[in-house]
Amino acid sequence: MFDNLLKMGISQDTIDKMIDNYNISIISELEMEYENVFKILNALRMIRINNIDELLINKKDLFLMDYDKFMSKLKGKDLKEVSELINSSGGFAIDDIFFSD
Repeated sequence: MFDNLLKMGISQDTIDKMIDNYNISIISELEMEYENVFKILNALRMIRINNIDELLINKKDLFLMDYDKFMSKLKGKDLKEVSELINSSGGFAIDDIFFSD
């Protein structure tokens, strides 16, 4: 049922935790937005975010964000600094970086 999430390299354990944490409609939306979610996952991997599983489990809005908007939030920022901030905060810095205007 969650083939696209598995294809993106998300483990079954992480998917199970997402199911426990979110309504199944959210998981289905992530599945349907496969290309967008995949781009965001790859961008996070490229800037060396360590806690992607935790972000998937706790920060669904990050992955449901439009990819272009996601990239615009990173524009002009020191990506090494962003990575260190996200990794050291357990993901809590996500809200400050991506959802504060």
